[in-house]
Amino acid sequence: MSGAKAYLKKEFREIGKTYKIYVIPIIFLVLGLMSPIIAKIAPDLVKSLAGSGSGVVIQLPPPTAVDAYLQLFKNLNQIGILVVLITSIGLVVEEKTRGTAVLLLTKPVPRWSFMISKYLASALLVIGSTLLSYLACLYYCNILFDETLFNPSFQGLVLLLVYYLLVLAITLFASTISSTSVVSGGIAIGGVLLLSLFPSLSTWLARYTPGALSGMENRLVAGSIAFGDTVPALVVTAVFAVLLVAAAVVVFQRQEL
Repeated sequence: MSGAKAYLKKEFREIGKTYKIYVIPIIFLVLGLMSPIIAKIAPDLVKSLAGSGSGVVIQLPPPTAVDAYLQLFKNLNQIGILVVLITSIGLVVEEKTRGTAVLLLTKPVPRWSFMISKYLASALLVIGSTLLSYLACLYYCNILFDETLFNPSFQGLVLLLVYYLLVLAITLFASTISSTSVVSGGIAIGGVLLLSLFPSLSTWLARYTPGALSGMENRLVAGSIAFGDTVPALVVTAVFAVLLVAAAVVVFQRQEL
């Protein structure tokens, strides 16, 4: 365990010295701040654009906090996932290509601690950034809409965080089996895109596959489903994440560096 702690401290130090410590939280914070603002001004913007000189009158319902969270989850499921992918595709492969993995693993500590520390450090950074984004959205929803919808929005946040953990597991596995960051990125992005396609293939896949979680977040906020309806897909996603991390550890232990 002492070796694992040492590796984890190393990962946090490296994160603190790179762009990740600034870029990821800032991007996520901006997404959280802008989502309720966009939801608030969108109806007026549409009316002004459609009605300027055309004589067309558009009647839109007043914006609510639901619209803000729908915008937030949309942004986090698109821009957020892209950020997570881009910043984590080199987790292992860069250490191997630079030769630093060989130097680190000359110490009498197990290889699994090297892998787990990388996953945990990245996961904590992503979770912290996502929570920052959510709290910013929650705060402005209270100001702009006089409501926060805390329970359904927080439940949606839980789904998103579990899905992010799966995305990180995919990138860790892709980075472990790849020889370059380009190959790692291609495998990771392809894997995430494949997951997003499964729910459209059948109703069973739409209930039990990880890719269904993004749609469930929106339905939770809109009040059309209960949290219990998301449990099957949530459990499958968590199991997939654990299995992929375990597979990455097994592959790495058998590799010659």
